[in-house]
Order: sequence, then structure tokens, then C-alpha cells
Amino acid sequence: MKNAWPHPGDSNTAIARKVALALRAELMHYDPVKVKELDLHFRSLGQHWLDNLSAAFDDDDFVDSEGAGNILGVSASQVSHYRSAGKITGVKHGRRFLYQVREVRRLAAARQAVTDARLALRTSGDNVSADRTSVE
Repeated sequence: MKNAWPHPGDSNTAIARKVALALRAELMHYDPVKVKELDLHFRSLGQHWLDNLSAAFDDDDFVDSEGAGNILGVSASQVSHYRSAGKITGVKHGRRFLYQVREVRRLAAARQAVTDARLALRTSGDNVSADRTSVE
């Protein structure tokens, strides 16, 4: 079978990271708390490369939908949905939209706060059920 990868210059590591980010973005739609748990787990194993997705940009820089998606941990199409829903502002540039990194980081922080709250509830819920079991 011929290699159909659309970016022929990518190394195997770059391909693996792009695939991992795409899978992570898809899982984020279904269970953002699980993504957070997995991120924490892999960071504990020394895998910090996800931490640097937005570090390469200044707040005043602009990124396309794919770049914004990488910072947010979602797909480029999800970034478009966020724009349509008014959660993020995009600037039309030719046939595509660009997003100010400051705005993308603001949305990422808001999403992270929700995920952290859900994780805290899930964790405290686990403790509550464990406490009930030990009492009964």
C-alpha cells in the first residue's frame, strides 16, 4: 500500500504526534475529564510535549484554525464551531479565519476551568462512594 500521508516531509515522530493530537481532540468532545486525567498521567511519565503547544506563540500572534485547535486540544472544525457559537473571535483572512493567540488562550483557560471542576467533582464523588462503602 502506498503511503497516503498528506505531509511527505514529516518524520515518524511528527506523524505520531499529529495522530495523537487528532485522537486527543476527538476524545475531548466525548470526555474532557478523561483527557485531563490522561494528560496528567503522561506528564507524570515525563511526556511534557503537550505542555508546549501554545508556548511558541506570543499573545499578539495570530494562528489558523489548526493552530488554535492544537492550543485548545480540539480539531480545526471544532474551532470553527466555537467561532460560530461566539466563544472565540476569528478574523477573516482570504478563505480562512485567523485567531489571536490571546483569545485562544482565554478560551483554553475557560475550558480548563470547567474540566478541572468536573475532575474535582468526579474525584470527590469517588471519595464519597468509597466513604459510604466503608461506613455501611
